[in-house]
Amino acid sequence: MNLIIIPFHSYTHCLPFSWNEIQRIEGDGNYTRFILSNGERPLFAKNIGLYAPYIPKEFIRIRKGCIVNQHFITAFNPGTKTILLADQTIVKASRRKWKDLTQNYHIFLATLS
Repeated sequence: MNLIIIPFHSYTHCLPFSWNEIQRIEGDGNYTRFILSNGERPLFAKNIGLYAPYIPKEFIRIRKGCIVNQHFITAFNPGTKTILLADQTIVKASRRKWKDLTQNYHIFLATLS
């Protein structure tokens, strides 16, 4: 099992799963929930901004409190600005992030169509 090691100010935070198991990351105030591909939903008492610098490039921030792993994206809906994930979850992107998604990921969008 690969662990995620994140060095915070005075200690090291260890997450008991690997980056490729994470489907999405959701922030809620001072808490962060990692939604894993196996259905687990561990909650940590750190805000999402503390994890952001360590998140790999294959993750896309779609709004202030939600980051998705692009490997789990199965479809985009431009009409509602939503993204369908592999577990059939629909997540809404913010207006500004949707614009970034459609501009920066147009090749990725085309491969899903």
